[in-house]
Amino acid sequence: MSTASLPDPSHTPAARHGPYQQQPTEDFLAPAPRTAMLQAALDGVTLGTWDTRILTWLCHWSDTPTFLAILGWIERARVAAEAAHTSACQRDRHRTFDAYRLAMIDALEQARDTARLLLDHLGPHLDQPPAGLPGWIYDRNGYDTRPELPAGA
Repeated sequence: MSTASLPDPSHTPAARHGPYQQQPTEDFLAPAPRTAMLQAALDGVTLGTWDTRILTWLCHWSDTPTFLAILGWIERARVAAEAAHTSACQRDRHRTFDAYRLAMIDALEQARDTARLLLDHLGPHLDQPPAGLPGWIYDRNGYDTRPELPAGA
């Protein structure tokens, strides 16, 4: 068997067929295994009556190299779509975390401002700040609650 007709090993293993640089040289595949392979590749895809008819024709009447090339397109398209979806989910997760982080910073700033307001009004009546009060509440230059977000966030 010529190694040029085998799938490129550098692509993801989830897509088992293709990309082919030359016609695949695999032996004949009967319709039953072809049907099973296509059903696995199209798992979750809604098919109409005509779609099913064409897939049945493909499994029964196309030659094996043509069938494998088409199967490879479907498998690689699914892998690419899943990778794009995963990447988008990761971006959304980072955006959600940044929004949560900013909300928490806002809440902390409001609490700090309230504590500073109380300290400003009560401070003249106190000899020293109350015990256990964090230094950043009464030190106006002490705590930056808004460090810069990473680029692209």
